[in-house]
Amino acid sequence: MPVPLLCVVVAAAQPPQIGWIFGLVVITVGAAIRLWGVAHLGSVGRTRAATVGTLVQAGPYRYSRNPLYVGNLIIYIGVVVMVGRPVLSGVVVSAMWVHYRLIVHWEEWFLSSELGEPYQEYCQNVSRWVGVGGVKYSPPTHAWKIAIRSERPTWLAIGTVVVALVCRGVVQM
Repeated sequence: MPVPLLCVVVAAAQPPQIGWIFGLVVITVGAAIRLWGVAHLGSVGRTRAATVGTLVQAGPYRYSRNPLYVGNLIIYIGVVVMVGRPVLSGVVVSAMWVHYRLIVHWEEWFLSSELGEPYQEYCQNVSRWVGVGGVKYSPPTHAWKIAIRSERPTWLAIGTVVVALVCRGVVQM
């Protein structure tokens, strides 16, 4: 779903100078949240297989049941800030919000059926999107080096969009 939306965003871009700077900062925040989440979840979070590992309640999972999706939404907000089209920005962010809500509802049902009471208790203590931490701290379960390697597709996607926007901005000059 994101690729067609990003193509439209790049094609319609009219990037203001301040939008570039602010957008890159927002993208960096979203990517950092994703990296933090992957450092705790491991690369299993990148799979589309319907398998369940252990319930992760550390790091960003203390504040959000879905920090990878929160990070993605923040990245999208950063991209749309860069393009300088408020109406298009609203459409993209709204579409991605609906997309992730549908995914989250299925994942919550699946995790609840697979993990039972521990997951249901976790859901009562930790917000679906962002909230106050309800679980005690524990160190990352996976190495940062593994997380960085696992996130290479994310870095590549962000880099591709930024380069496309730079090229689009240069063409408009």
